[in-house]
Amino acid sequence: MRAFDDLWLTPVRPLKPKEIRALRLREGASQAVFARYHNVTTGLVSPWERGEKRPQGASLKLLALVAKKAPGPLRDAAMKTITPTRKYFSSRTSLSGPSATR
Repeated sequence: MRAFDDLWLTPVRPLKPKEIRALRLREGASQAVFARYHNVTTGLVSPWERGEKRPQGASLKLLALVAKKAPGPLRDAAMKTITPTRKYFSSRTSLSGPSATR
């Protein structure tokens, strides 16, 4: 089992604030977009980068996985999932609210 862990599980180590910022910049993401990638609030990314707070648990694991991957794929995948397209809106749905003619 230990051999499996060594081969497949990503080791997690605490990241320094400069490393978190460098990772975000490498991905070409704003703090808001980076927060969305990691399912945290926008107000949490800034304290991570200033060293006031440290990512823990699932957030730290996800940062470790992103750090391990090549630049770009995270941004490309996330933009596909958060960019709304016309197919999500029916012909009766208006972006400004319900129709007054109903």
